[in-house]
Amino acid sequence: MAAGLVLSALMRVDDTDPRIKFSAGWSSGGINAEFNATAHGTTVQGASVVFSFSGTHVEVYGTIYQLNGSEPAPISSYTLDDSSLATFVPTRQTDTQYQQLFYSSPVVDDGEHVLAITSTIEDSHFWLDYFAYYPSPSASSTPIVETGGITSHDDTSTSSQSSPSQPGSNRNDALLGALIGALVALVLLLCAVAFVYHRTRRRQDLKATAFVVDPPRQGRGRHAEGPSFP
Repeated sequence: MAAGLVLSALMRVDDTDPRIKFSAGWSSGGINAEFNATAHGTTVQGASVVFSFSGTHVEVYGTIYQLNGSEPAPISSYTLDDSSLATFVPTRQTDTQYQQLFYSSPVVDDGEHVLAITSTIEDSHFWLDYFAYYPSPSASSTPIVETGGITSHDDTSTSSQSSPSQPGSNRNDALLGALIGALVALVLLLCAVAFVYHRTRRRQDLKATAFVVDPPRQGRGRHAEGPSFP
């Protein structure tokens, strides 16, 4: 069964990517309007290019230069996994058209595929800009690096693997973590109880102080005698 497309996984591959193999008869060029400002062109009938990818769908984009009445249109054919699928004949344009879709494959089974493109007209300017494809889900394990508009797989990864952890070690680590967590929780609980206790005691002391009444003071010496009556 053919795999479904994942639009978010669309990867663009510039014409300078090493996965793209050109035959004789191609030249490099490009301007800013083209992807990564690069392109490959040919006027040689039978000149071909091969792109290998792992995925479920592939597209081809190129440049259609202004065509006058005498110049033949750059017709190209497309073969996927040795099955001839399509021929692209561009429409004559008054202006140059950039990053135009030349070919879009059907959805194919997930896996390794090879797309071959052939220029079929002599003295016709066929310009290839970039490829776009939906990679295999299994390819997500391989880092994909995008630098300067070129998207390619990172080949710098090593074959070394980290040793698997032992089950006993994981269990001891889990027990130690649980014990430390319990001790921390106990300390926090004791701190909270002490805080509440001291705060309550202080409020009680303040209330007791506020209601203390000083006893009457005794006067010093003799009291003043009132007026005597005969």
